[in-house]
Amino acid sequence: MGSCELEADVLHPAFYIVLGFTAGAVLAGWGCFLRFQLARPPLGVMTLGDVAVMIAATVIIPYLYLALPLWLVAGLFALGALCVLYTMGESVLRARWAIWLVALVLLGSDAGTNLAFGTASFPFFLVNNLVLTLVIVGVANLWAQSGTKARDIALLAGALAVYDLIATFFLPVTTALFHHLAGMPFTPELAWSSGGDRLGVGLGDVLLATVFPLVMHKAFSEVAGLVAAGLSVSAIALTAAVVELLGIWVTIPMMAALGPLMILQYCYWMRRQGTERTMRQYIAARHRHLESTTSPSSPSPNLPGRPVAPSPASPSPTSGRGVGVRAAPLIPDRRPDTLPLPSPPRSGGVSRWKDRTAR
Repeated sequence: MGSCELEADVLHPAFYIVLGFTAGAVLAGWGCFLRFQLARPPLGVMTLGDVAVMIAATVIIPYLYLALPLWLVAGLFALGALCVLYTMGESVLRARWAIWLVALVLLGSDAGTNLAFGTASFPFFLVNNLVLTLVIVGVANLWAQSGTKARDIALLAGALAVYDLIATFFLPVTTALFHHLAGMPFTPELAWSSGGDRLGVGLGDVLLATVFPLVMHKAFSEVAGLVAAGLSVSAIALTAAVVELLGIWVTIPMMAALGPLMILQYCYWMRRQGTERTMRQYIAARHRHLESTTSPSSPSPNLPGRPVAPSPASPSPTSGRGVGVRAAPLIPDRRPDTLPLPSPPRSGGVSRWKDRTAR
């Protein structure tokens, strides 16, 4: 696709910026999982059937995006981002006017910087990366807090690894999708450009790298989650560094590295622990840990499903004359078998190419 204009032994600033946003998404997802309980839509948790549906959608949807006009694709992306941002805002901002204000300002800034400066500008990259990071954090926590099993995420990652290899090296889908979507707002990749060279990591890759540590934490232990987070970020960093240092101008299927890595981790922890914890078991263990490490007077994090402290001034909804309030129910292990919250449309791989979208 062209010759590299950078010194082979120097990492481009875009590498550090893209890696920073990637690590920021993983860390923010972890912090949100520990601190906030998101309002979950009545869609249920991911099952093996849902994994099959998502794999089929991953194969079909890229062709749909390539066929649709960019304004329609951008509108679909914006609608999905608005839903996720509003759901996150309900737990963080709480005030409805503030939620709408922040969500609309973010989405408006994404579209505005695209119109005013172009998709190859620093303002657009900064705003678009911020919006995508928040969307990734929101979707990852909706999946993890709904009780999604680590097994299902590992299987999804393994299937996407195979698909990524085929779609990138044997079909022109991934590369064509990157170039097609690069000229619109809400571009589904964490990217940065400098000197005409653009480096990006696909939205789907960062989403899997963010949600896997959360479900591993829930299923096995905090150590399992932290190891998963470290390995995911390291794998993305190593791949991006190789792309930069070797001057590679083709798209690299990132899931081909992340998928097997996630499957190996899951197999190791299953062999060591024997079984996954349910969300109910995770919450109970988390409460016991907090009670053993905090004083009774210190405030506790708003964990998913954490019981509400009794209040003498509030009547009991169960008796009508008691002196407490009903404890908030723990998140159920299962919900009716329905589709999980769909992830934002996927654009995968680590890519580096000449940016011709500058205005």
